[in-house]
Amino acid sequence: MAAFGNQSTSDQDLYDNPFAAPAVEDIAVSHEGKMGTGLKIAFSLQLLILVGGVFAAYADVESILFSGPAYSIAGLISAAVALSQKRRTIVLMGLSAPTLAVGIFLLIFLNHWSPQQAQTPVPIICTGYFIGILITTMLMIHRSQTATAMESPAEASVY
Repeated sequence: MAAFGNQSTSDQDLYDNPFAAPAVEDIAVSHEGKMGTGLKIAFSLQLLILVGGVFAAYADVESILFSGPAYSIAGLISAAVALSQKRRTIVLMGLSAPTLAVGIFLLIFLNHWSPQQAQTPVPIICTGYFIGILITTMLMIHRSQTATAMESPAEASVY
C-alpha cells in the first residue's frame, strides 16, 4: 500500500481501498429501462380516461361521478403494474389518480357545493392536474430517450 504522503498510487491500491470514492462504472445509474407492454396499456388507459374525464367535466360536472371512479381504478392498475416493474414515477402518477378523485369529492362535500357551484372550479382543477401529468409524462419520455441515446449500440439491444 502506498505511503500516506506519497502521491503515486497504483490502480490496484485504488481498488483495494474501501474508503475510496467509487469509480464511474461502479455507480448504479437510475435507469428504469423500457416499459413493458402491460404497463404501456395500463398507463395509456389511465391517460385516456383522464383526457375523457376532463372534457366531460367541462360539458357536465356531474360526469365526474363516473369518470372519477374509472380514473381511480385505472390509476391503481397502472400503479400496481408499475410497481412490479419498479417504475417509481408511474407508481406515483397512478396513485395520484385516486388522490385527485378523493380530493375533488372532499372539496365538493366539505364546501356543500351544488353541481352549478362545482361547474367552474372542478374542470379547472382537473385541467391543472392534467397539465401536470402531461408535463411529467413528457419529461419521463425525454429522459428515457436521452438515456437510450447515450447507451452504446451493444447495450441498447439488451432492452
